[in-house]
Amino acid sequence: MKLKLLFFLLPLFIFAQENEAKGVVLDAKTGAPIPYVNISIVNSKAGTSSQEDGSYTLTIYNEDLEKSVRLSSLGYHDKEITVVDLLKTVKIYLQPSIEELNEVLISKKIEDQFLEINPLRKDNIYGGFGAGTRPWNIGLYFPYRANYQQTQYLKSLTVHLNEGVFTDQRDSKFRIRLYTVGKDGLPDEDLIFQNIIINVGKDQDLVFIDLSRHSVTFPTNGLYVALEGLAIPYNAYEGTTSFVNPEGKRETRKITRYAPSFAATSALVRDHKVVFYVDGKWWNYNVNTPADQKMFIPAITLTLSN
Repeated sequence: MKLKLLFFLLPLFIFAQENEAKGVVLDAKTGAPIPYVNISIVNSKAGTSSQEDGSYTLTIYNEDLEKSVRLSSLGYHDKEITVVDLLKTVKIYLQPSIEELNEVLISKKIEDQFLEINPLRKDNIYGGFGAGTRPWNIGLYFPYRANYQQTQYLKSLTVHLNEGVFTDQRDSKFRIRLYTVGKDGLPDEDLIFQNIIINVGKDQDLVFIDLSRHSVTFPTNGLYVALEGLAIPYNAYEGTTSFVNPEGKRETRKITRYAPSFAATSALVRDHKVVFYVDGKWWNYNVNTPADQKMFIPAITLTLSN
């Protein structure tokens, strides 16, 4: 029987509840609510996502009162305010980051050539990443290769989900985001500006995402495919975590986790890079396998076409 591994991203071990911030995130130009905004207390383990109507609820702990909160969402400039201001504010406005798109002429794609990057079978799956206790992104770097020139368009993604051995795989939602690579080697700008929200069924073990209508070409310095977990009530379920208390005794506490959990596979370290977004910024996140020169990566297949 294959060993199943699960990597929880920085689990939450804070239990002393103090304050609760409630409000709504709105578009600064139109006043429309913004769904699925990542709301994270910087340098903290606390965060949440806005719901479809833009509303949010975030528990604030005493130790975080002097910190700041960063709000991030597709198509909007990041915004940072103090925790104190968050507790006093009911409406938060984000400025759109896309003022006006220049007209672009897209030539018709023939699509008679295809190339799969990182093709996977079910027996290539070794566990998963998740499920988080707050909003988070896990991203996989795909480097550009010279042989991609004949199939330069992004056609589709296939994302494998964790089978739920250690997590509650349930009906849930997550967002797909594609990023350019910044000078620091971390995700930088969005390549697709439309929301790609994926609905996952309870027994679903993979999802297929058609990217062909976006007519995005593979950047020559590579790209990141990011799976964004949403801390919304629809995704929530009750889990447990184990920790050692100040007296040296191990305790188990109930916590809220958010589905889904994404499957993992292994790859050569030189071929890929894994990052995750939490606490309001991107971090490198490499988990090495027992095998030499290999690491665990999200189980994602990217298909290209001409």
